[in-house]
Amino acid sequence: MREVRATPPSSEPRVIFSTTVDWGASRLQLQLVLSDTPPPDALLTSVRGVVFQRGKVVMVTDPDGSFHVMPGGRRETSEDEQRTLRREIAEETGYSVAAATRIGHLAFEHLTPCPPGYPYPYPSFIQSLFVVEAGAFRRAAIVRDGWETSSRLISIQAALSKVRPDQRVLLRAAIDRRTPRA
Repeated sequence: MREVRATPPSSEPRVIFSTTVDWGASRLQLQLVLSDTPPPDALLTSVRGVVFQRGKVVMVTDPDGSFHVMPGGRRETSEDEQRTLRREIAEETGYSVAAATRIGHLAFEHLTPCPPGYPYPYPSFIQSLFVVEAGAFRRAAIVRDGWETSSRLISIQAALSKVRPDQRVLLRAAIDRRTPRA
């Protein structure tokens, strides 16, 4: 696992975190890439956002009790990135998107054979990442589908202490992108 302190992205993609992950029977290489450039649409499967409201960040709880700070999910047919982002943030957190800025993407590369019936790009796929300023909250917008059990606003410091190392790197990069340094 390799971690590098983030700075605001530029048009040149820059890998700031790399590790291997196991998803079910699949093993994948994961890279967190900072970039202002949209990823190739043919590889894009999901859109995610780190959601802030004032001095807090939305933290999502997964069914296994772990936490993450990047709500989002799969694109539906004919959705563009912004529409997917707005729908997924609302469904998972209840917040509308007041503003969104691209931070980069998560790049995945399968290290194992293609699973039977796998419906997504193989061997590589991408999830776009945005920094999101939360708008209005509507509890009725939340859809509990088994992927997340809850979400809540917590202090950024509390989130940094609760999330996995890859999420910590992502949160720091989002903070840097949200408030560019002079």
